[in-house]
Amino acid sequence: MTTLATRAELVKLAALLDIPVDQLTYLEGYQPGELRALRESITDRLFESDRKRLVGIATASKLVPVGISARIAELAFPAPLAARVSGLLEPSRAVDLARKVSIPFLAEMTPYLDPRRVSAIIERIPSDIVVKVGRILGDAGEHITMGRFVSYVNKDAIAQTAAVLSDASLLRTGFVLEDPAVLPEMVRLLPPERLRGVIRAAYEEELWPEALNMLDHLDDAARGLLADIAAGEEAAVLDGMVAVAHEEDLWEIALPVARTMNPDSRKRFAALPTFGRPEVLAKVVRTAADKELWPELLPLVPLLPVEARREVARIALELGPDVQERVLAEASEHNLWAPLVTIAAALGDDVPWENLPWDIGQIVARMGEAEMDAFLGDVADADLWGDVLSIAERVPDEHVARLARQAVALDVEAIMSRVIDAADHTGLWAEGLGLLARLDGATLEELAVHAAALPADLRRRVIDAATRLGMLDDLGPISAALA
Repeated sequence: MTTLATRAELVKLAALLDIPVDQLTYLEGYQPGELRALRESITDRLFESDRKRLVGIATASKLVPVGISARIAELAFPAPLAARVSGLLEPSRAVDLARKVSIPFLAEMTPYLDPRRVSAIIERIPSDIVVKVGRILGDAGEHITMGRFVSYVNKDAIAQTAAVLSDASLLRTGFVLEDPAVLPEMVRLLPPERLRGVIRAAYEEELWPEALNMLDHLDDAARGLLADIAAGEEAAVLDGMVAVAHEEDLWEIALPVARTMNPDSRKRFAALPTFGRPEVLAKVVRTAADKELWPELLPLVPLLPVEARREVARIALELGPDVQERVLAEASEHNLWAPLVTIAAALGDDVPWENLPWDIGQIVARMGEAEMDAFLGDVADADLWGDVLSIAERVPDEHVARLARQAVALDVEAIMSRVIDAADHTGLWAEGLGLLARLDGATLEELAVHAAALPADLRRRVIDAATRLGMLDDLGPISAALA
């Protein structure tokens, strides 16, 4: 698999050699750093060739006024020669010459400059000249050239140049930056509406690899902002990202992007039809296993449609005990217990409890108060009460009672309706009513008020189920409230 960083280096090397990038496929196995070193070595060789003659030209240019030198350079020198000579001039004279030659000629010269050799010149070039040259380079598709110079240009010039470039040009330039570490700063310079344009360009112009490369180099705050913008567009935009991540094996980048989304955006992402396809989930889960990205994947699991959860559970069983132990360790370290309950519940009656990779009962039993609160918060956020009821029989009675008491303490008003709704939708009345029956008398009195507020038809179904199961008396004051 060719990484995005390797792909970017091959694109830059092909441009330097003036050949199609597909002629360099034999180099795909090399690391990005190795390819960059090769490219810089070739650049050094090119610039050092015929150096003596170039020094002579640079020395001669000092003998005439700047204006005349600029005129001679523009009329008599081809752009590649003018670029190489400029790197041998004193920075102050080179800047004076840059002010005198035409902007189109400067733009023509720029692809032949090595910014490492002219950094002292670049930092003195006025921002208005940088912006004018940048506009011409952007229109000409010279994204590699712009990518080489970004690290040497001041922030003001970067912001002004970004304003005159198209959204697609920004993505293409970001992909081939010499120093991707400047990407967070570049993104911070863009207003929100411009960021939305960048996301739209990724979708409309099929530039998701370039966009994912950019997202990969951002901090969580910037990455989350862009991910939420993408999630706010129509479903086809996020679906496009999922399709590219699947086709080009980019889940190592896409999963951390999903983790930084806000809760609503993450729900939209998990509900995408493309993301729920079995072949996509298989690649996602195996990427999480290979790259140790369980903290990124696990929070998505409870948000998946039921069939997708079952697929994740099936794949998890196939991965073997070593990977399953790693998942358990990550869940413990990051307090991600709810996804494990979801995985166990998704298997339904297809897999015996003893064949599950984790003892769910023991997991719940070992939770401390803070862990239990976090677990119940996740259950409430993702509405996983049906899953909790389905695993309740595996949890020792005293811990089920503790779970129920803490749930009531967190949200006494909601717990009644949520547990009853879950039991009603799943048919797990014995588990749901059993959860309530384990509560103490004072808590049952408190819940009775909320039981009385349930819809009349739901109250009748609760009474019928409790009567059928012989549990009516166990519910104490709740039974009276339901009547």
